[in-house]
Amino acid sequence: MAAKKKSSSSSVPASPKVSSSSTAPSTTASRSHLARNVPVQIFRPPKPLTFFQRSWVWYESSFAISMLEPWEKILLHTFALALLFLFYFAVSTYLPAQLKRISGRVMFYLYGE
Repeated sequence: MAAKKKSSSSSVPASPKVSSSSTAPSTTASRSHLARNVPVQIFRPPKPLTFFQRSWVWYESSFAISMLEPWEKILLHTFALALLFLFYFAVSTYLPAQLKRISGRVMFYLYGE
C-alpha cells in the first residue's frame, strides 16, 4: 500500500510565533506612528495653580493639616474661625476708642494742654 501524503493545508491554523520577551513592545510597534504620520501625544505640565490654591497648599502643609482626618479638619477650622471672629469683634469694638484715647495723648505731648 502506498503511504498517504499529508496535505500542506491542514484544518488547524498554525500558531503565531511568540517572541521570547512577550512583555516588551517590539520596535516596529513602538515606531508605528512614524510610518503612518500620526501625531505623537506630547506631555504638557498642568496649568499653574492660582494664588488661592497655592495659599491653601501652603497653609495645609505648613501646619500639617493635610494629615488630619476630615472631621478633625472641620473641628480645627471651626475653632480657628471662632477665634478669628472674636479677634475681629474685639478690634472693631475697642480699637476706635483706644485710637481716640491715644490721639488725645499725642496731641497733649505735641501741643501741651
